[in-house]
Amino acid sequence: MIDTPTVADMLEDRPELMADIAKQQPIKRFGRAKEIAAAGLWFCSPAADTAAQFRSRFDTWAVTCDNAPAGVGVSAGL
Repeated sequence: MIDTPTVADMLEDRPELMADIAKQQPIKRFGRAKEIAAAGLWFCSPAADTAAQFRSRFDTWAVTCDNAPAGVGVSAGL
């Protein structure tokens, strides 16, 4: 759940529900809009391209290995 003005308005009179929802989040709080924006910017950055290249190389390596880990390369159906 992302903390936006709309969400804040919906939960304004229900602090117990807001606390329960926050507890269910992996980070134990509501996400912030600026965190979503930062993730979007990262995906458009050269750093994301480098991460994608690493993943591609790893998958290529896994395809050529007889013992590729489950969920990677040949064992993932790639």
